Amino acid sequence: MVVNQFTMIFFQFLVFHSITLFIFTFTASTKLNSIRSPPLLAFGNNGNFEVSKMDVLSEEIWHYHNIVTQSESVLNKKLHLRDMLYYSISPVFPMCGLYVVGSSLNGFGNNSSDMDLCLMITNQDLDQQTDAVLILNMVQNAIMELKWIRQQQLICAKVPILRIKFSEPFQDITVDLNVNNSVAIRNTHLLCFYSSFDWRVRPLVTVVKEWAKRHDINDANRSSFTSYSLVLMVIHYLQCGTEPRILPSLQEMYPDRFNPENDVRALNVSSPLEPPSSNEWQFTDTTTLGELLIGFLDYYAYHFDYLRDAISVRLGKKTERALVARQHSPYNTNNIAQWNCICIEEPFTLSNTAHSVHNQVVFDAIRKAFCESHKELDRNRDLKAFLNAKPIKIPLCNPFGFIYYSLSFYKLLLDYSVSSVSSTSDNGRDIEHSSDETATNSRSSITSCAESGNETNMISSNEFESADLKKTLFLKYLFFNICL
Repeated sequence: MVVNQFTMIFFQFLVFHSITLFIFTFTASTKLNSIRSPPLLAFGNNGNFEVSKMDVLSEEIWHYHNIVTQSESVLNKKLHLRDMLYYSISPVFPMCGLYVVGSSLNGFGNNSSDMDLCLMITNQDLDQQTDAVLILNMVQNAIMELKWIRQQQLICAKVPILRIKFSEPFQDITVDLNVNNSVAIRNTHLLCFYSSFDWRVRPLVTVVKEWAKRHDINDANRSSFTSYSLVLMVIHYLQCGTEPRILPSLQEMYPDRFNPENDVRALNVSSPLEPPSSNEWQFTDTTTLGELLIGFLDYYAYHFDYLRDAISVRLGKKTERALVARQHSPYNTNNIAQWNCICIEEPFTLSNTAHSVHNQVVFDAIRKAFCESHKELDRNRDLKAFLNAKPIKIPLCNPFGFIYYSLSFYKLLLDYSVSSVSSTSDNGRDIEHSSDETATNSRSSITSCAESGNETNMISSNEFESADLKKTLFLKYLFFNICL
């Protein structure tokens, strides 16, 4: 009897303890799941585990990146070709260096990427329109008789290049050779470390570049983005468009390593960065690739203020357009027209890498592509449909051949003019004289921009002859603010 009573009490204790443990475990697990579990996992109505569309999208991004990214064999093939060219050129320029630059080395290349090479003759700057062209002609003559050289073409641009095509087994590689463009070496060095700082950077850039290419917004010759600008846009988004931030400013975190005064011959991409201290930076791995891609489109479709802000990867944040346009650098001319539609500060030269995006009509179509692509991807989470969307359509307008500068550009001109006048006044100069000087500089800069593009500018020369530049710019700004 006593044993049965003891057994009953023990059984009741076990039941009570089991129920209490179950309630505690269920409550604790529910709380932990709400905090730590990925929000992308779900269970179907039948109780079976299901993978969410966001997880599938992230997997598709990673898989696509692994398919198209530059393989080690392709990189080795390019490096072998670089060595062959170096041994052919060095007899003409014994003290030269030949450096791989661009996407082939910075981590953002694919198997179909061309190889950009920089021939360093001297540490001194060369005139790209005279000296560089002369040197490229000498290179062209030096390698003309080589059997594995199939074709050469000298392209005279802002930075002249010698485009070289090859016979087998290098027929699938095209080389663009420039001279003493040391900034390209610094850029490659910087981007190489950004691409390896977080594992999500490279696949995100891969998909964004492919999306831009298929939308016809990855061609500087058509007033759209260069690949370099797209990479900087992705890095900027990861610096200040996510919470928590995924990338820091490497130039601020490692100022000695990325000092613009460093000798480019001493830059080494194989030497790793020292791990940042916990006080400087904390790595996070909670945001998926799918979330980042949708967030990237959302950021540039709805949150980035193109009228006021400029992208600064160097600072790791947004900055004012007018401040960036006024920065002084040996590479940054006073061509104010280069800051028309979108401002992406070059990390070393401080110029605008997106100066090719000069047509407001095209830029409006680009912004529309961001909006439509964001809606499509956020709704369907389908990478294939996202990449296969139709290219942007440029509306038939502008019948008189004018370049219609954006509202932000007129505002920038106004801010630039006012600040220049204020600065001159602080130095004790006459304000009227400063206005005349600013008008002359602005006129020459914008005229130069128009001539380089072989297009007509809406802003007439007579308007910039006027000493009352601020009034002219303000009236234009007010007019476009009302009309647009």
